[in-house]
Amino acid sequence: MLLRMIFEEVGDIVVYLKDDEEFSKKLVSSLPLTSKVMVWKEEVYFETPIEARIKRKTLKVKKGDVAYWPPGKAMCVFYGISQPYGLVEVVGEVIGPVYYLRDVKPDSEVKLELIDEETRDPLVNALTCMGLRSTKRKEEGSVVTNIYVGNERLGLELYPEDYGIIIETDGLLMYDLTASTQILARKFKELIEGFIEGVRIDVNEDNYLCLSSYAEGLEELPHRIRELARAYDILTKYM
Repeated sequence: MLLRMIFEEVGDIVVYLKDDEEFSKKLVSSLPLTSKVMVWKEEVYFETPIEARIKRKTLKVKKGDVAYWPPGKAMCVFYGISQPYGLVEVVGEVIGPVYYLRDVKPDSEVKLELIDEETRDPLVNALTCMGLRSTKRKEEGSVVTNIYVGNERLGLELYPEDYGIIIETDGLLMYDLTASTQILARKFKELIEGFIEGVRIDVNEDNYLCLSSYAEGLEELPHRIRELARAYDILTKYM
């Protein structure tokens, strides 16, 4: 199922939850719900009314994982490399970029609501036909999805316009004028722009370095997404 987390002063983040998890099944009957957010390292988490047993306990999570932490009856969303405080069960993942979560403030409010998956638009339908789970963000009107490059999950945000579709990846790093950032940006451009015609090193509206591309129409979309995956693979091998 698809779930919308609406964070105060940040906007909505889309999450996919595995339907067969005990936590997910119990959560549905509690929606919509509101909670207070806590921030710890590169994780936001908040209490839920759910008490559930966990079967696949783990101490290791990946960027973008959504987990259930029984001691706090908490839903945890990880947006960096930090790891959980104790044993959790991964119950889902963020769909789309996760860098937005860096702006979530402690003690702010989050509201959870179920997304009606039957509401489709042409762009969501096109991505679904490509085998990609996707939906629209409520606040922005953009469409979010994930692609997988090796073992790496890469969130994409797509902005449909009358003249085409702008595609941006998750933020790679905050863009500033420090020497290290400028050197990295130049190196990324050397690695990508001379070899993959349809992909650029770019800066998004929140000042994060990202990969971006452009499709004139839906028929061009699969090719552009494959190019972005190839470009990201090159960067991860370099880094």
